[in-house]
Amino acid sequence: MNSVHLFQRKRRAERDLRRNANFSAVTNNRLEALISLAGSIMEEAASLKHNGEAATQEKLDLAEEVRRFEVGLIKSALARAGGNKREAARLLNVKPTTLYEKMKRCGMLQSDPEEADPPEVEETEEPAGETE
Repeated sequence: MNSVHLFQRKRRAERDLRRNANFSAVTNNRLEALISLAGSIMEEAASLKHNGEAATQEKLDLAEEVRRFEVGLIKSALARAGGNKREAARLLNVKPTTLYEKMKRCGMLQSDPEEADPPEVEETEEPAGETE
């Protein structure tokens, strides 16, 4: 084989390798998106079932309905953010500490030790010499 032919084969092999690597990354991204979407669909189906049961009740409780709506929004934001609470807070346009408190109030936090501590809040320094 001459050197031009060898060079062309090498370039073709490199191009095929890059194409396959790119295809794999795209496939993984699409698969992750489908998994997230499937989870969201399952949660939405459960929510619709629960709301259907609530519609048949004689009395409606505004506070309970608002809580249920907040829980749905938070779960949706968490699903879109892949479970990242800081990103979910950004999607909901609230501070991470606000999201944490809402999740805590609605009973959405898991009981593992890392979840027991609230997110860090930036504290402002008090001027020296001033005490309460």
